[in-house]
Amino acid sequence: MDSVFIPKRFLARPYERDPQKGLRFFEKYVYGVIPTELPDMKPSVEEEGSLVDPKTGEIKGNRKQVWLNLSREGKSIRPLLLIQTPPGKGPFAAVVNLNMFGNDTVTNYRGALPQITWSYHIPRLQINPHAGRRGSKRNRFDMDEIVKRGYAAVTVYYGDLDPDFHDGFKNGVHALYPEFQERGDNFASLGAWSWGFSRIMDYLETEPLIDAKLVALYGFSRIGKAALHAMVHDTRFAAVMADSSGKGGAAPFKRKVGEALTWMRGVFPHWFAKNFAGVAETPERIPTDQHELIAAIDKPILISVGNKDTWSDPEGQHLMVQKANGLRCLRGQEPRAEFSTYPGGHAPGPWAQRLDFLDRNL
Repeated sequence: MDSVFIPKRFLARPYERDPQKGLRFFEKYVYGVIPTELPDMKPSVEEEGSLVDPKTGEIKGNRKQVWLNLSREGKSIRPLLLIQTPPGKGPFAAVVNLNMFGNDTVTNYRGALPQITWSYHIPRLQINPHAGRRGSKRNRFDMDEIVKRGYAAVTVYYGDLDPDFHDGFKNGVHALYPEFQERGDNFASLGAWSWGFSRIMDYLETEPLIDAKLVALYGFSRIGKAALHAMVHDTRFAAVMADSSGKGGAAPFKRKVGEALTWMRGVFPHWFAKNFAGVAETPERIPTDQHELIAAIDKPILISVGNKDTWSDPEGQHLMVQKANGLRCLRGQEPRAEFSTYPGGHAPGPWAQRLDFLDRNL
């Protein structure tokens, strides 16, 4: 595919231009334009109960499950929100994540409603829930450990917002905004998941259990990309933690390490705006990089990655954090980003590290 034309106004040195110009580049050529018109949301509580230790029978906290029921112009989606809180009435500071395998996979407590999910590996293949998967993905979002540390844990299955396969941007939230999908700067799956974080916050602002001023985002890998993007277009969140987010997250587009842009565009064409196809062919012409995205977030940021995760480019992510903090200093702003590594490859890091970060910053 021919490279897209990048206007000269995007090519000035980053610290010499209005920060919003860099963000407009990301909006036009990478993530797409997020709809500002909100859908109708009619939450309905499905179930409430206690978090009961399966071994001792001790009550460790509380659970609430809510259908968000989002609709626009005759189309609708029904994300299922799972909230787990410490004992008491709150309000609690919270950590929000989009899980990738179903709400019941990120907690060991019984009661989380089992969900039919989409195959992680085979597009369009649906997976029926089974008892053996309960808590099997807690390393990706350990709701139980979060609650143990005194925070609320909130999650939605990411496929409830947009299934992770390419269908021409017709399913999930894209069905609610079909007029956006004919554009080169359409919001694709990363944009849909980012948009979903904001809809969760819309609900949490009405939820007495949650202190909506103390809501942090967490994402691993592709959800880390979406979490960073969400922080840029929605300033209500108090902090963000992105693990192994790679290119499109905290890793630079221009370094030839890890994910290749042409590979990403070929295997996951639904992640990025249509305009990204041309950009991916010539990354050396990209006039900015992810440090500008990180620098635009005026909240505490934890960028972390496995020290052997070459796929996510640890050195590149460290470089982007350094450049983001330097750029903020040049703009007279406080540096906000922290960087850390943990032993291992492309896998989530230790939850103690993330929760320590929240203790320092929330």
